[in-house]
Amino acid sequence: MARINFFAKASITLASFLIISLSSFAQNRPLGTQQHNGPNGYFIDNITHLNTISDWVNNVVATGGWTSAGKTFTLRNNIGTTFSGFSNPIGTSIFPFMGTFEGNNWTVTLSMDIGSAAPRNLGMFGYTKNATIRNLTTTGTVSCISAGNHSFRAGGVVAVGENTTLLNLTNLADVTMQGYSGVGGIVGRLINGGSVTLCANAGTITLLTPPSTSSLGGICGEVFNNHIIFPPITTTFSRCINIGTVDGQNIHSSITGVGGICGSGNNLRFDNCGNYGWVRGLSNVGGILGSVSNLISMIRCLNTGVVHCITGGALIGSQISNPNAIEWCYYDNQMVQSGFQGVSKGLIPMI
Repeated sequence: MARINFFAKASITLASFLIISLSSFAQNRPLGTQQHNGPNGYFIDNITHLNTISDWVNNVVATGGWTSAGKTFTLRNNIGTTFSGFSNPIGTSIFPFMGTFEGNNWTVTLSMDIGSAAPRNLGMFGYTKNATIRNLTTTGTVSCISAGNHSFRAGGVVAVGENTTLLNLTNLADVTMQGYSGVGGIVGRLINGGSVTLCANAGTITLLTPPSTSSLGGICGEVFNNHIIFPPITTTFSRCINIGTVDGQNIHSSITGVGGICGSGNNLRFDNCGNYGWVRGLSNVGGILGSVSNLISMIRCLNTGVVHCITGGALIGSQISNPNAIEWCYYDNQMVQSGFQGVSKGLIPMI
């Protein structure tokens, strides 16, 4: 797969953007008849098979201790339709998905609209741990319009990922949440490591009247890395882009962060990431990153999207302690519509 170069062109089209999600293998399986892809593999042909995987992962006790760890699940077809999408998140905080999901560049249509029902972690995957999700596109809707429980997260692909590898993923689903504390196009919250590589979002990400600790981003809502462990745990975003709207317009001023790539986090690295979408909020709003504790590096990143806020920045929405961590980053200074108080050192206007 060719490396993405964000500076080869000043603009990007949706067609070229979606090429990120192309690299193909060919495999097969019916779960219903227990056909396996080797001793530790399963093929997924339809929504029934995907629901079976969700039931197995989410009910380990009922399946006699079966675990997804060390197993590979390979998608063969597009799953779901606009009228009948997948609605059963795979993995919970008690029983997380711990295997490898190979999407084979197929698309899963989501239909996760729980209205005023009791909230939960929402996404194709509810909770993953030590897992790999790769080569997949999601579309459809992920929505919860409810006061809800503020400990829950939502993402187009993964709600919560603990030490999870996310590779070559595209989200086209709109994610609209109320009362959630981490919302992202690809993943709501990342915990203790992991990486996000060659991922893209074109869905609209909206967070309505959340708690004060909420964050949202085009790729990831929030990142938490245990700061006590040495050497420090880090999370890396590499060659990721957002062209979707990230809308925190109703978020009050104490919001943690709103970003085109990531809302907030600690011990972060960014390499070759670009935002082309509209990013809106009140404070801590940035074209790439909303707010951060210990930015390790931000290299070769670009923002040409509108940043609309009271206080924020073209790349980072808050001040940082080590501005020298930012290198070869660019922004379009006509696109910043704020009382610009975020990071300026190291940022080079395109015009």
